[in-house]
Amino acid sequence: MENERLTQLHPGPLDPSVLTRQDNHRSEDVWGGEVEAVLFCRRCDGGFWSEVQRRPIHPRVLQILINAGFYGVYRVGLIKLDHAFITALVERWRPETHTFHFKVGEATVTLQDVAILYGLPIEGEPVVGIDSSKTPEEWQDLCEQFLGFRPHDDKLNGSRLDISALESHLEAFGEINDDTDELVIHQLARCYMMLMIGGILFPDTSGNKVKLIYLVHLENIDQIGRYSWGSAVLACLYRALCRASNSKKKEIGAFLPLLQVWAWERLKIVHPDRLQARDGAIIFSDDLPNPPYASRWSVQLSWKHSPQYALSLFRDQLDSLVDEQFVWQPYVMENLPDYCRSGEYFWHAVVPLLCWDVVEMHQPNRVLRQFGMRQNIPNACNFSNKHEKSDRRGRQNTDWSTRHASHILVWNDRANRVWEAPLAEGFLPYHDDYLKWFRLITRQIIGNPEFRIPTGYASLAPTSEIMARQLHMLYQYGIKLRQESTTEVAGRNVMEMCIDGLMAANDAQRLVVSPSYVPKQPDNSRNRRRRGRAGRRRKQRGANPDDVSPMEDANPNVEPDCGTSTRFTGENLNDEAQFGMGSSPCDDVSGSHYTDNQIVIYNAESSPMDDANPDVECRSSHTMIHNVQPLRQFANEDVGYATPARPEHVQSMNDDLNEQASSFRGSTSSISLPSSPTPSTPQIPISWPEDGTLTLTWVTNLMVAFDWASRNLPPSELLTVLPIEVFDRLVEMASGIMHKEPNCLQIDSRSGLDPNSTVVVVGDVHGQLHVVLFLLKDAGFPSENRFFVFNGDYVDRGAWGLETFLLLLAWKVLMPNRVILLRGNHESEYCSSVYGFEEEVLIKYADNGRHVYQKCLECFKELPLASIIGGNVYTAHGGVFRSMQLKR
Repeated sequence: MENERLTQLHPGPLDPSVLTRQDNHRSEDVWGGEVEAVLFCRRCDGGFWSEVQRRPIHPRVLQILINAGFYGVYRVGLIKLDHAFITALVERWRPETHTFHFKVGEATVTLQDVAILYGLPIEGEPVVGIDSSKTPEEWQDLCEQFLGFRPHDDKLNGSRLDISALESHLEAFGEINDDTDELVIHQLARCYMMLMIGGILFPDTSGNKVKLIYLVHLENIDQIGRYSWGSAVLACLYRALCRASNSKKKEIGAFLPLLQVWAWERLKIVHPDRLQARDGAIIFSDDLPNPPYASRWSVQLSWKHSPQYALSLFRDQLDSLVDEQFVWQPYVMENLPDYCRSGEYFWHAVVPLLCWDVVEMHQPNRVLRQFGMRQNIPNACNFSNKHEKSDRRGRQNTDWSTRHASHILVWNDRANRVWEAPLAEGFLPYHDDYLKWFRLITRQIIGNPEFRIPTGYASLAPTSEIMARQLHMLYQYGIKLRQESTTEVAGRNVMEMCIDGLMAANDAQRLVVSPSYVPKQPDNSRNRRRRGRAGRRRKQRGANPDDVSPMEDANPNVEPDCGTSTRFTGENLNDEAQFGMGSSPCDDVSGSHYTDNQIVIYNAESSPMDDANPDVECRSSHTMIHNVQPLRQFANEDVGYATPARPEHVQSMNDDLNEQASSFRGSTSSISLPSSPTPSTPQIPISWPEDGTLTLTWVTNLMVAFDWASRNLPPSELLTVLPIEVFDRLVEMASGIMHKEPNCLQIDSRSGLDPNSTVVVVGDVHGQLHVVLFLLKDAGFPSENRFFVFNGDYVDRGAWGLETFLLLLAWKVLMPNRVILLRGNHESEYCSSVYGFEEEVLIKYADNGRHVYQKCLECFKELPLASIIGGNVYTAHGGVFRSMQLKR
């Protein structure tokens, strides 16, 4: 009975749309009882630190390390790892988002942290090259040329060299002086850098080998610093964390001192106290650059007030973390050396990080509080669920710079991919939209109260969480009790809640006796001395409970906010933020208008005008739209869904559509199209018309079907609504129409524009199906007197990019001269693969997904690029790629 009650604690996520890999995550092992599985942290830098302790690096060699960007690593020195602490952090790392999920929100190691803590250069070229296949003799020749020694055969394993070979070479090397040959100095510098690369910065799970492929970046001693070593280190750290977070993993290899120092700087409850310089520390010349920020921890440390080597204690501390215990901005920037501010202008850019075969996404938009900005609900992440499983094995002679060409283009454009948002103002309140959303999608608790170890530290956070939840519910129930008279039932329910909470805390035995607590008596003398404050407190304590409103519970209908990015050319990343509170197309939205940067309605003046060049007047106004509830991210296909009932709103929506077809201005009744009533419920699966001609009834049925499916079916069942053969016919017909159109379309008297015409110009819709449906309701259907110009960016970001695009294609086929579809930058293979459309299509059409995606890409290429309305209003998307080929 006790265990049954304990397991009522749901650790999360309640909404599985973001953390889609929970079943195979390390935290699931912990919840299942594997509470003491500590990761083995691979590193191989002991020999390096022993060597530089015995013989500090000569100034001539050290100057090369400074120029190359490795000085900060040497200057910080040895950081001893706490394997239990690293393990506790890995338990909260999420490969789906590249962030740690703490109770206070998401946080992660960013380019800013790499630059500030260790001074590694983040500005520069990515660390990639050609992975040439070589014989052992060729590798030995390369070592002899660049490192100054020829390793024995048993020290080589393919393209990897035993670190012990480097250590032995340095140990046997003679004294260095000012007369030592420059070539020898260069070889020694490379030896030190290879030790740092293989033992500290890029250690793999072998623990004692370094990849010789890095020698290609060390060949030209004056060009080593041109590479972005910091971003490469961060890419490999992300990759290692993603792998180690998988179920049953036993080890991790990466630049873990960076991770540990990052956590010490931010987590006040677990970092040790810094005392004084440790004995035997290297004495550095005053002429050298100041050390990076992490050197603060290169002192004697004390764990008198913090845990050490105790996984259960670290886990418990993180399970109970509160806002005041996490430091979002720990760094004092004023005294940083210049090399620690490398690439400061793009510290919060959303870019890929590269290191040979490794590509991982940098996601500062999810941790904006680390940069002093307000955190909104972030976009869905679009990288593959299996991205960390890719490696170099079996890929000899691969040119990684070519293979990653698209990612390198984005990296080179990093200055234009900086994420911006309003400045933060203190802690986020508990009822903030972001935190309410985050509590739904995250794993809140790692430790399971059901598993109590018989000895050692017993976790308190899970049971405290149960108590807090029970008391929270009890408080809410107390509010309800004041409004009801069914005291017997209410009393029994309250007792059950209290029993649950106290049993979870192993404290239910107190219920067998009556409470006999003596309340603390007030200190009257203190009250007299603090008359003003005490009076206010007494008034607060005696306040009417009706005046105290309970805290709002998490709202599952909160819609994601994309944030803002002022440097994304042609983008308006506020689309979802504005439409996220948008109305359903079935709501009563009389009197509503549109926001400038979404929809501008152009009206031709009623005064006489030259047909070839009519004057066009622009008008627009503002509103907020309410209660659209699109999917935040695609649901896991393993989730079971009951067959839903047809929604009640379908009939009312159809009534609205029928009414529009006859009563909106520019009535559709004047269109010479076959007419029939809109179906009362969607006719699914949708079939292609027998005569191959679309009708208004067919298109409106498609609208109703897509709307109903978006609210009632999982994404993977779209195929049951729109079969693949219907998709093919629709896309092929639309592509054929647009293939004949020029790149710049003229909307003038020759195309039917007259003084009574209305032209509706629509900006980015980004998969917001319900917004498009609302638009068609509020503005009216395309008609003889009503033109629509959609300015591109139909897909990505929103959950219904495919349905939105197909619906607009249907209107294009129905009224090709009244519906103009232009191309945006998201109608490209690059954007649609990076920002989510490709993944959306693969989920919705499963085995046919690749075919559907390719068909969409082909259709994208047929879209025109611009329109000219009335001879003097030009419309186009804000930006297109240079590589986009013009049709004609």
